Order: sequence, then C-alpha cells, then structure tokens
Amino acid sequence: MELIERLERANKRWRVVCLCAVVALIGALSFTAYAFTQREQEKGGQPPQPAPEFPMETAKPLPVTYTNFVRVSVTPEELILDLALNTQVTPDAKQPIQVTNRVVMNFFTVKRLSLALQQVLQQHEAVYGPIELDFQKRAVRGGKGP
Repeated sequence: MELIERLERANKRWRVVCLCAVVALIGALSFTAYAFTQREQEKGGQPPQPAPEFPMETAKPLPVTYTNFVRVSVTPEELILDLALNTQVTPDAKQPIQVTNRVVMNFFTVKRLSLALQQVLQQHEAVYGPIELDFQKRAVRGGKGP
C-alpha cells in the first residue's frame, strides 16, 4: 500500500513537471511561430520588429504526468494524444492501460510542436548519442550495465 502511495505522489509530481514543460514548450512554439513570421516580413523588405517576450506565471505548482505510452488519433481538424503510464512488462489484454491525460491540438500547433521536438531530439542525440527505439537492442543481457 505504501508503494502505491509513493507512486501516486511521484505521479503527481511528474504531472506538474510535464505540464510546466508543455506550457513552456507552447510558449516557445508561439515565439517560434512569431520568429517565422518575422522572417517572412524580412523577405518582403519590411523592417524587422523585436520579438515579444511572453511572461509566464509559475507561482502555482502545476499537475505533472509522466508518460511512457501515447496513442495518437486524428480528426480532419485536430490531433489527439492520449497519454498513459504502461506498467506492464508483457502486454495483457485483460489489463487495460489507463489513460491519464488527453492533449488535443490543431494541426498548426502540431507542426510547431513537431519542429520544436525534432530540434530538441537532434540536440539531445548530438550530446548523448542516438536514441535506440528497438527495446531488444536496448535490453541489457544478464541485468548488468555496461
């Protein structure tokens, strides 16, 4: 029971951290979109304007969600991300993965988010090396590290 309570507290902390990151990312994406607009204006011969700074309220702790599972759904106008924590080592059809958060965004925001995430991944891989997605290639045999 104590383990479950600790996991729930950790999950709440992760929700705060993840939502702060999403808010910061959306703010950065808004800035990026503005920067793209500035470049378009510069090509047209208009003088560049200074990029605005967007203040962020960070006084209140925000809920955070840690996720290691995402399901992507689309409509003609929106992208839907269902975020969940998969605690199963082997899939079990009788035990469903519980969705903890849903993010819905339009495709303009999806594209800005995609560009920002690609840039972050490139920077991460430049510093730490490529990220291997195949679990079998990442698994350490015998339970010992390198």
